Amino acid sequence: MMRVHKKFCLLSLILLFVSAGLLVGGCSDDDSTTDDFLPNVTMSINALDFGEIPLDTFLIETVTIRNLLNENVTIERVTSTNEVFRVGGYFAGGNLFELEVPFTIEPNGARTLYIGFYPDAEGNFVGKVVIESTSETSGDETDLVDLQGVGLPDLE
Repeated sequence: MMRVHKKFCLLSLILLFVSAGLLVGGCSDDDSTTDDFLPNVTMSINALDFGEIPLDTFLIETVTIRNLLNENVTIERVTSTNEVFRVGGYFAGGNLFELEVPFTIEPNGARTLYIGFYPDAEGNFVGKVVIESTSETSGDETDLVDLQGVGLPDLE
């Protein structure tokens, strides 16, 4: 019985030293940096509620994508899961202009997206804007902005 107890104690002690070594020295032998574990980008908001919008009108809101890394981040795709929510690169003269992708955001830089709600029927609408980005060290990332709005009858 004493031998089993000594072996158990010895094994426990070895595991303790190995665990302490991993905590102090880390468990990777490559050149990983904290950038490898950080998100590529952050969104200024993660949800947009457009409220109640009459049919045949629209409302534009903005979302800012900020690069958190010390290297360029490429935004590969930005899509909407519901056609009543449209994503644009800029808004001028009452028009939402197409967002050209891919585009690059420099370190600590930002880019504004314009998101429009164009209700085509009465009722509640939900969707998402899906932002797909990539960087050399952190790899691929997908971010989401939840969207909702209500289409009201025409003002007439």
